[in-house]
Amino acid sequence: MGAFSGRRRALHSRVGRRNSRRDRFGTDYDGFYLPRRNYVFGKWLKGGGHEDDKQLRLYLRGEHVTYGDKEVHELPQGLKKVGTLKCFLAHYNYETIHQYLDKMNRYTDLEASVLRKRGLAIGWKNVLWYLVLKPVVFFLFLFIYKRGYVDGLTGLI
Repeated sequence: MGAFSGRRRALHSRVGRRNSRRDRFGTDYDGFYLPRRNYVFGKWLKGGGHEDDKQLRLYLRGEHVTYGDKEVHELPQGLKKVGTLKCFLAHYNYETIHQYLDKMNRYTDLEASVLRKRGLAIGWKNVLWYLVLKPVVFFLFLFIYKRGYVDGLTGLI
């Protein structure tokens, strides 16, 4: 009977400290990154910047956590100690070219609204940068430097 009472007391003391990070997560970390394996058209992408894609997916919510003002891909901010887990998250982006084009159209609409809100002037310098130079530089960076070519045609798209 005495041993059972001791266990019950320990349980109650843990429940009473529910707000501490250690009790809620079992660790002193505020959050964890999960390595992500990206699958596009059913193929695991191993290059093009997708091979080391870590996503902050597990974290403690609370008043200390804030979010950025981005329209898409906003991240929690204010986490003090963040670790990385070894297991991976399988992320199936799109299975068809139609899904890919729909997603790109949504993202370009969001980016255009962000640039409009910033008051970006439509001039020849901005047109040259956003329609010609930036896409070429981005392609060369992902396809050549980040080795997108290892995924073949899928890495090209």
